[in-house]
Amino acid sequence: MSVDPDTVPVTPASGDQMIPLVTWVEASRASLIQSQIAQLLVRSEPGGGGEYRPPYSNSFGPKDAWELPRWAANEESAATWILGVLGPNQRRVIARLIAAGTDGVWTGELRRSVGYDEAMTMSGVFKAIGGRFRATGHRPIWNGGPKNSQKGQLLSVRDETARELFARVLRARYADLAEEYGIA
Repeated sequence: MSVDPDTVPVTPASGDQMIPLVTWVEASRASLIQSQIAQLLVRSEPGGGGEYRPPYSNSFGPKDAWELPRWAANEESAATWILGVLGPNQRRVIARLIAAGTDGVWTGELRRSVGYDEAMTMSGVFKAIGGRFRATGHRPIWNGGPKNSQKGQLLSVRDETARELFARVLRARYADLAEEYGIA
């Protein structure tokens, strides 16, 4: 069978049938494309991201994202949107941080516990996650602490309102994940 390079063979699918979707993009654009696809998928799922649409872009706000407003207890729709558009490992990062609370977790342990490769730096992961927080107009929920050449940086969630808000959304929408990380 000869395939025209300008066409892609399409096999009909219907309903809830899972089909592969493969595309090639430049590495420098991969995270942007992934986040846009994730947002489209969440928007198309009943109850996935709800009606919430973030008011800003992923680069909104001051250079220091922690200058953005803190979370309020009634901002569940924005928190739900963030957790919905994150990738599975990124969502695990947030769950692990919520579980660690004010005690915190070292980035090295965080990397291992959520399934990232040892060679991967966590700065890119947190930059991507932080962009979702910026899009909602809120500061990220984690705070940096001491650094250690062997363990990385100690990160914690000191804002009890934000911790409880994200814990509540995790329990409601990602019960298995909340249970896995002991978020009661």
